[in-house]
Amino acid sequence: MLVQPVNRNLIINGAMQVAQRGTSFTFSSDGALYTTVDRFKQNYFGNSWGGDHSEITQETDGPDGFIYSCKIKALVAQDYSDALGSWVQYQFENQDIASLKNGNGLKDFTVSLWLKSNKTGNVTLAVESRGYSYSTYVTIDTANTWEYKTVTIPATNLASGIDYAGDPTGAGFHLKIGLGSDGSWLVSTDDQWNDRDTDRGAMSPQQTNFQSSVNDYLQFTGVKLEVGNTATPFDHRSYGEELALCQRYYQIAFNRARISSIGYHYQTFYLPSKMRAAATTTFAITNSSNATCNDVQAIINDTSSIWFLMYVSANDGSVQVWLDLDAEL
Repeated sequence: MLVQPVNRNLIINGAMQVAQRGTSFTFSSDGALYTTVDRFKQNYFGNSWGGDHSEITQETDGPDGFIYSCKIKALVAQDYSDALGSWVQYQFENQDIASLKNGNGLKDFTVSLWLKSNKTGNVTLAVESRGYSYSTYVTIDTANTWEYKTVTIPATNLASGIDYAGDPTGAGFHLKIGLGSDGSWLVSTDDQWNDRDTDRGAMSPQQTNFQSSVNDYLQFTGVKLEVGNTATPFDHRSYGEELALCQRYYQIAFNRARISSIGYHYQTFYLPSKMRAAATTTFAITNSSNATCNDVQAIINDTSSIWFLMYVSANDGSVQVWLDLDAEL
């Protein structure tokens, strides 16, 4: 009997294969944005994040078994004297982590990944729900060398605050990979579940500053979170599988319409993958020589299709509409 393999990884795009937004991005402010590799969001909080301070790239560099990785490089030196912290964050959709559920709390689970940096030091691995957080760290022992790291987060009976059934498509749980922080955003104690009402820290007190000098970098791939207290080999998916999973949260679509009359025209575009929620839609228009589209707007926007209205002021030509669809957590 053929036994189908089970993919134990609760993380999408853990091998950094998909980068729909592009392979390079320069961060020039504070805040949180999805930039290059899908599903992994960069977070920079506090003051002194002005100017082009960080470069985020999808790299064709990885340990054995991996083609791609994500690299975050400092473009300016940051001592965190006037900045709170920076990290990479992965947001889980509530219904996708039901296998972690243990009464009101969470089961044992294990995080594993590959890391590389130009410097040695400690990298925070932290998880956070609406009620509690847990932080620990792993150590990069050798510079400029891929190293495999694992940590097991112990089970807890504390109420996680994850609303699996009432808010299945919402976000109540996430994973952080640390870049650097100041004292006010460090947890009081590592390796225990901390109540977020009394300890709002984001990272381990052992966190190394991976942005202390220009060209400092932290690189990662093979990110996996699985139920249980043992790290198992990375579960690879094909590019097509990963792309379809990522398109639930973000996708770029294209529609071309032949126009034969001046005025308002309705167009319906059916999405290749159903999205998590009705997407925030941004349009880009390319006109042909014989048709000019002056305005386009979404009229009906659900998780499977976009119905949009456009006004065309010249006829007998084609109008191409690019749709940027965002339903990220």
